[in-house]
Amino acid sequence: MKTVIFFMATFLICSSVWALDDTPENRTVQAQRHIADTLPELFDDLAEQISRKLEPSKRQEFKDLIKKSVDLDTISNTMEEALVKHFSADELEAMADFYSSPIGKSAMKKFPAYYADFIQTGMPRVIAKIKQDMNDSKKKQ
Repeated sequence: MKTVIFFMATFLICSSVWALDDTPENRTVQAQRHIADTLPELFDDLAEQISRKLEPSKRQEFKDLIKKSVDLDTISNTMEEALVKHFSADELEAMADFYSSPIGKSAMKKFPAYYADFIQTGMPRVIAKIKQDMNDSKKKQ
């Protein structure tokens, strides 16, 4: 029993050694890792998802126009500022590690379709429920 307590105490003490210092510099480095591993692919997947709503003959033209028109550097800088503001260095490191892994890359590829489904089906339901609740509330007054 003393051995188990010793190892648990040692682990807890040492785990803080492995944590990144939560400095703006470390946050920035980890945010940049996360963005570099996710943004280009996410953007391409999103453009692909949106283009599927167009006639097949216009899809490539749309994707080319989007790539030409959208400034990924500005998006990247904006994302970096928000990530550094809201997440710790350890959280950003974990996100960068996860989204650069095979399972994280697989999950990231599914986000555009997930968001499209949610916006098309989930949001109208949420809005309808809010409207209904507001109407019910007015009736009770």
